[in-house]
Amino acid sequence: MRASFGYLLLKTPTHEKDVNRAKKKQYSNETAATLAQELLEDADKNSVIAIVSAPSVFVALKNELARSGTEKAEQPKVWLLEFDKRFKVFGEFVFYDFNEPCKLPREYFYLFDGIGEETRLSEENDGLG
Repeated sequence: MRASFGYLLLKTPTHEKDVNRAKKKQYSNETAATLAQELLEDADKNSVIAIVSAPSVFVALKNELARSGTEKAEQPKVWLLEFDKRFKVFGEFVFYDFNEPCKLPREYFYLFDGIGEETRLSEENDGLG
């Protein structure tokens, strides 16, 4: 199972103006829920899913698992790979900077069966400029 999808934040914020705009760019609840359902479609207790730089999808996925009534031992493992350390409140948080992807801790290499990630376009197509 491999899933990839677009994301509204299309470049790394480099100054305060971009940071403020980036905070406003996130999936709607409906879109996040749809993407979470897609990632869970073929997942089972042996699946390991990474949500990369898309915390709204991570939260929707966790909510979907909670609503499913499936015992925790029967659920897929889910990790949030994210730059924003505010999400450390989740035990599944792994710090990840997509500008330095090789700095991902080695134990996470080749671990994931499904990956939900934001798509990055060139700066000319990012819609923020």
